[in-house]
Amino acid sequence: MEIINLIFNGENMRTVIILMAIFFSVKLSELRLEKKIDGLDRKIDENERKLDLKLDAKLKEGFANFHALLKANDFAHLNRTIKALTFTLEKNNVLNPEDKKYIDSHLDEK
Repeated sequence: MEIINLIFNGENMRTVIILMAIFFSVKLSELRLEKKIDGLDRKIDENERKLDLKLDAKLKEGFANFHALLKANDFAHLNRTIKALTFTLEKNNVLNPEDKKYIDSHLDEK
C-alpha cells in the first residue's frame, strides 16, 4: 500500500503529468516537423520538375538549332564537293553540257 500511496502522492502526480506533457509536446513537435519536411520535399520535387521541363525545352531547342546548322554545313560542303568534281570532269571533257546543266539545277545554293 505504501508504494501505491507513493505513486499517487500529489507531488509525484504533478511530476508525472509534467513529464507526460513534455513527452506529448515533443511528439507533437516531431509530427509538425515531419509534416513541414514533407511539404518542403513536395515543393522541391515540384521545382525540380519545372526545372527539368525548362532544361528539356532548352536542350531540344539547342539540338534543333545544332541540327539545322549541321545540316546546312553538310549541304554546303556537299555542294562545294560536287562543284569541284563537275569542274574537274568538265575540264577533262568527260562531262556533257546537258549533264552539267542537270547537276547545276540540283545543287542546293544555301
